[in-house]
Amino acid sequence: MRKPPVWRMPAMQGLMILVCVGVSGALSGAVAALSALLGGLICMIPGLYFSLAMFRYQGARSARLILQTTYKAETIKMVMTAAGFAAAFIFVKPLSAGHLFAAFIAVQAIHWFAPWILQPRSQ
Repeated sequence: MRKPPVWRMPAMQGLMILVCVGVSGALSGAVAALSALLGGLICMIPGLYFSLAMFRYQGARSARLILQTTYKAETIKMVMTAAGFAAAFIFVKPLSAGHLFAAFIAVQAIHWFAPWILQPRSQ
C-alpha cells in the first residue's frame, strides 16, 4: 500500500501563511505580519504533528493502534493549539489579535479543500 501524500497539506498551508503574512504586512505593517505568521503556524504545526502521527500505522491489523493514535494525536493537537495561542498572547507584545485569528482561520480553511489537494494526480 502506497503512503498517502502527507506533505501536500502542509505545503498548501505554508503557501496560505505566506499570503496572509504578505497581505497583513502590506496593509497593516510588521506587527500584523508577525501576528499573521504566528496565527498560521499555530494552525499548521499541530496539524502537521497530527498528520505524521496518523500515518505511522497502516493496514487492518493495526486498526486498534490507529484508533488509539487518533485519540491521542487529536488531544495533543488541541493542547498544542491552545498552548500556541496562550504563548502568543503572553509573550508577543505588541500583537494584532485580528490578524492572528484571521490567519489561523485562513490556514484552517485549507482543510475544506483537502479532498482536492490530496486527490491523487492522474498521469
